[in-house]
Amino acid sequence: ILKEYSDVLLDDCYILSMRARIPRMAGEDERAVLQTINQRAMALVAQLAAVKQKQEVQELEKIRIICETAIDDMAKLPDKVR
Repeated sequence: ILKEYSDVLLDDCYILSMRARIPRMAGEDERAVLQTINQRAMALVAQLAAVKQKQEVQELEKIRIICETAIDDMAKLPDKVR
């Protein structure tokens, strides 16, 4: 079920809603459910950070290739930019 609500768990309001809910927790069962949800949210944030880091490395590599091509031979630059 949590997979279907990934967008909610990554929303900025998630933290605020958890902070509002914690003081009103009814018992250990609810605490366990909220802990499971929070663990999923933290896993999603870690996955998102890893994807963003990989994308940043790819973008920097592309920029490096474009710069090297521009230095070596400007005529080849349009092929590298694509």
